[in-house]
Amino acid sequence: MTTTHQKFGLFTPRLTTLAVATCLMAGAVQAQTLAPQKPPVSAKPSLTTETFGDWTLRCQQVESATAKNRVCETAILINLKGQPNPISKVAIGHRKSGSALFATAILPTNISLQSSVQLAGGNTASTLDLVWDRCVAGGCFASAKIPNAALKAWRGAHKPLKLTFRDAAEQEIGLPISARGLTQALDALEKEAK
Repeated sequence: MTTTHQKFGLFTPRLTTLAVATCLMAGAVQAQTLAPQKPPVSAKPSLTTETFGDWTLRCQQVESATAKNRVCETAILINLKGQPNPISKVAIGHRKSGSALFATAILPTNISLQSSVQLAGGNTASTLDLVWDRCVAGGCFASAKIPNAALKAWRGAHKPLKLTFRDAAEQEIGLPISARGLTQALDALEKEAK
């Protein structure tokens, strides 16, 4: 008695070998498709960081529907003594390629939005008034374009800069910001922008 499988030759050695070879080839093709593709040797990584004193330069590849841009900023986290988590962050960077430098401060949400935020480097020429942008669950953002006079003063600062704002109880808070490594971080930021 001949079974249907034998009649159509589905279990012949030749077809079995062909079926196994096809499965192996399909698996190899799928493995190549799923395997991570290595970027070309000349391509920059999508995210890089470099530390200069107390400042960190962070660059990231950002893709939009029309172009790829490398966006960089130099930033510092500000901690209070005895607290493990930072209370604030100050970042300096270009909002888009070829634009002016902006300073952005991220502050806790228990602040007074009626007050201004100031970033100062020791003299009145280096004082920058930051404008409130928005508040989200994690903090409030204030930023401003950095004038050349302020940038020049910050580059030459030997003493800490100061971030000043008012909390929700209208008490003035002044946070020192280390200038150690700021000049080198700004130089590296400008080099990345070219």
